[in-house]
Amino acid sequence: MRRKDLLLSVTGILVFGFVMALVGGCGGGGGGTTISAPSIVGTWWLTGGKYANGQLWNLQDRNIEYVRVIINANGTCDRYDASCGMAEVHETAEWVYVEPDNKWIINQGTAHEGELWFRNSRLEYKQDNEWSYFVKTETRNDNCPTTVGTLEKIEPLPGGDFAWPYYLYTPSSVSQQTETHLLVMPNNTGYTSDDPAVHEEAARQLIMRYEDHAEKLGAPLLVPTFPRPHTNWRIYTHALDRDTLLTDDVGLQRIDLQLIAMIDDARDRLGTAAGTAQVSIAPQILMDGFSASGMFVNRFAVLHPELVEAAAVGSPGGWPIAPVSEWEQETLRYPIGVADLNEVAGEAFQLEAFRSVPLLFYIGDADTNDSVPYTDGYDPVDKELVFRLFGETPLARWPIAEQIYQAAGCSAQFVTYPGVGHEVSPQMTSDVEAFLKSHM
Repeated sequence: MRRKDLLLSVTGILVFGFVMALVGGCGGGGGGTTISAPSIVGTWWLTGGKYANGQLWNLQDRNIEYVRVIINANGTCDRYDASCGMAEVHETAEWVYVEPDNKWIINQGTAHEGELWFRNSRLEYKQDNEWSYFVKTETRNDNCPTTVGTLEKIEPLPGGDFAWPYYLYTPSSVSQQTETHLLVMPNNTGYTSDDPAVHEEAARQLIMRYEDHAEKLGAPLLVPTFPRPHTNWRIYTHALDRDTLLTDDVGLQRIDLQLIAMIDDARDRLGTAAGTAQVSIAPQILMDGFSASGMFVNRFAVLHPELVEAAAVGSPGGWPIAPVSEWEQETLRYPIGVADLNEVAGEAFQLEAFRSVPLLFYIGDADTNDSVPYTDGYDPVDKELVFRLFGETPLARWPIAEQIYQAAGCSAQFVTYPGVGHEVSPQMTSDVEAFLKSHM
């Protein structure tokens, strides 16, 4: 089924978040059979994969941006403007696909183009041999869309302290009466490109995907749009690696300091906004990141612990930076450890300040993603040292990293999630939100 044809059928059954404003109310579903697979009943948002962040190809052309599916316990599938056929679930349900007549069929079989699968506790969508996925979420009202806040793109000023735009989402749940924290999630495109627009779009998708994150926390969300160059690919900006701190490339110098300037700019904007949009922001920030973004969060907290209230670090590229200068009589230079932080960043490691930063490290026990063997992330000498001292896989190193953090007196939790690969599971998201909320 081609995209155009599929789009016509998908729009007949999917729930779209902004349609509420167009139709002025919620529609009901038709009758259906009783569902015997309760794990599929609920509300699902398109949140990840190739067509991520609630966007499915060019749905903007139809003035539709967010995709939501609700499957009810009576077998109906809701949408806002009309009922949309029924969902049939069998005892051995493993996958879901959409027929042209807008009917949900849930059964066993092999994935084909344009099908939705129910597996790994989520709906997964296949198109052009690429996967997107829907994640079940809690909503304020199971039949109506959640309230959305304001998303802005802030451009840098000529001669200013940051060279790249950043995105700022102000949630509708933010309180003007109570001080809150700014939540910072570093951008991670996942690959190199010399086109800044590529990284800006990836950052925009990231912040849209985590708008609900910000709403639940009642915290404005900042995502930078730092590039990750292809020409000079060893500068792994999105991981805040050694080359990133040392580069003299125009626009890429000390992006950690550029991020601080963005944070200051966002705080000023939120505090001086007109009318009821004024928000009082605490001096310290919350941080959250996964994969390369998790590496950035971990390393930023080491570089600037006085600025961080709490940080969640997911699957940080195979090795969380050790808050020590040596281990087993071996010197640990940045980013393995902090022995030469003064040389690469111009300031020695502030251990006492770092000890006061609550940290949540999390990873799936099936996660094999590892940046240590790759020269854009670690120099060969660093790879050899990590393999020799800490192990050859991320999971082998995990308990040793925990031991180092404990020995250094840090406030750090290390959590492993069974059956999870290199992805952020719904349970991870829930736990991260609870962790950050507890430190607001």
